[in-house]
Amino acid sequence: MIFHAQIKSLTRELKFFNGLKKGAIRLLFSNLLFEVASPMLYIFSNAFFWYKSQDLKIIVLFNLFFYIFIPLSFFINGYLIKKVNIKYLAVTGLTFQGFSMLFFMFNMEPGILNTLLYGGFFGIFSGLYWANRNFMEFQSTSDEDRDYFYGVYLSGATIISIVFNSVYGNFLAQEKLLGISKNSLYLIATAFVIFILILSSYLLLKGKYRNPTVSTITLRNPDEKWKLVRKIYFYTGLREANSFMIPTLFILYYLNTEDLLGEANSLASIVTALIIYIIGRSIKKQGRKVVIALGVLILTINSFLILFFEPKHFAFFYNTVDATGNILIYLSLIPIYLKQLDIQKQNSDSEFKFLFDADLFLNLGRIFGILIIFIIFNFIGDGDGIKLTPLIFIIPNLLFLRNIYLVKD
Repeated sequence: MIFHAQIKSLTRELKFFNGLKKGAIRLLFSNLLFEVASPMLYIFSNAFFWYKSQDLKIIVLFNLFFYIFIPLSFFINGYLIKKVNIKYLAVTGLTFQGFSMLFFMFNMEPGILNTLLYGGFFGIFSGLYWANRNFMEFQSTSDEDRDYFYGVYLSGATIISIVFNSVYGNFLAQEKLLGISKNSLYLIATAFVIFILILSSYLLLKGKYRNPTVSTITLRNPDEKWKLVRKIYFYTGLREANSFMIPTLFILYYLNTEDLLGEANSLASIVTALIIYIIGRSIKKQGRKVVIALGVLILTINSFLILFFEPKHFAFFYNTVDATGNILIYLSLIPIYLKQLDIQKQNSDSEFKFLFDADLFLNLGRIFGILIIFIIFNFIGDGDGIKLTPLIFIIPNLLFLRNIYLVKD
């Protein structure tokens, strides 16, 4: 009986999954392949800066330059997409993230100029990918199946993160065991990332996606609904500046090794994987705000706990709780945003301007947040800065939640 029930449940899940559009399924698998490369691109690139410089402020500057160039890339993409197929632009951004990292590994020495160059190149290609991926997700899904689509994606991405954060971290920390220099280990890992990005690109090229309507790129005189979306994305960027930077800096500063950075992120992924799938499969539209509120509450509690525990012993726990809170927020935030985009496009002659506008305010928030972190670290030092920064970012988290509850579906 139990076996029969399991088969019936699996059949029901497969039927639900196959109910997605073919383009959405292909895009989902491409996105999941990208998640295999993602830890190396977005986490261990920071570890490489730490290995080369032992200076947290250099890492913060790299992320600052990265976020500054992403909206510039979105803006340029608005002109390119009038003449070039969307999937070719997405593939260019996807693959060249890997090649820009390879160039960085060959040429990187700590310094402001190199940090600016790599942050800039990486931001340009990352923006080119995400500008087009966001719209491909938007056109491939509907409001009715987006919670499920992102539930499957985030649960799959979390499982991948469990494996590959650990794989990358342990591989990069084995220079003595393998008899290979750390520089060479980073180059080998980057070559593997490029191979994965090419596979992900192949799936995108097999899909059929229409280009967005682009009559104008910048949004002028938005209505009150979209002004609220702007606020939400600005506060999201502020939150991300803290949530992207502090957990990684926490591990690198206090534990100082790539394998523990990888293990910490794998542990965080294990805790969130099953929960995310269950919520993504069962959540209804009316429950989205409750899930986001739970995520904000978890982040707030975690920000206070950091004051009461020894950092070396608390780093893994902090990283796990932070990942859980953030993933709950993203699970429901993206469908809410895409629903607002559905509403706006009905009376608009340019879909792209809303994508660009949301990303602009998202990255303005990230830039402002990174500047706050840099100022804190510069004036009170790295160790105290790691402890104080999450407390300061409680305020934008609460403002973010307030604006979420003002959104009307």
